[in-house]
Amino acid sequence: MSTTTVIKSDVANPALASEGKKKIEWAARNMPVLAQIKEQVALILHFAHQIHFQLKMTQQQHWFMNTESQFLQEMLLIAMVTTSI
Repeated sequence: MSTTTVIKSDVANPALASEGKKKIEWAARNMPVLAQIKEQVALILHFAHQIHFQLKMTQQQHWFMNTESQFLQEMLLIAMVTTSI
């Protein structure tokens, strides 16, 4: 009795991988515009990640400043209440 292990994959036919790789390599050699597009997309993604990081940092700083401001206001209020007693 033999058991077959089925591996779930998004690839319809893994046997065609080497043929597909050859086609991709051919396109890279014979279509320089693809390389230029790839470089431009990489640059755009780089800047998009930087912008995302900056926005995230700005949001965190904004939250921290609001939290710090609330904390200071509460401390000031406590100080005013305790000194007036």
